[in-house]
Amino acid sequence: MYRITVSTNFQASHQLALSGTIEPRHSHDWQVEAAISGKNLNENGLLFDFNRLKKMLDDAVGGFKDRKLEDCPAFESMNTSAENVAKYVY
Repeated sequence: MYRITVSTNFQASHQLALSGTIEPRHSHDWQVEAAISGKNLNENGLLFDFNRLKKMLDDAVGGFKDRKLEDCPAFESMNTSAENVAKYVY
């Protein structure tokens, strides 16, 4: 089994809604990883193009950088929890 992993980070703020209350707005340095695994390599000896995977991850979270996550279209109908950020990236 082969596996490649890339990571990126961004800073963004959010305010979680918890049991009917809104917590104070605060910022995080978010760390995000993406991994691909598989049993076979291609004719070049690669599982997947590492640079392509990194660009895909950067593109997925690029719109969140230095923003309030609640203002991002990806989260207009959901709580901006770390779990929902991971769900969106997935």
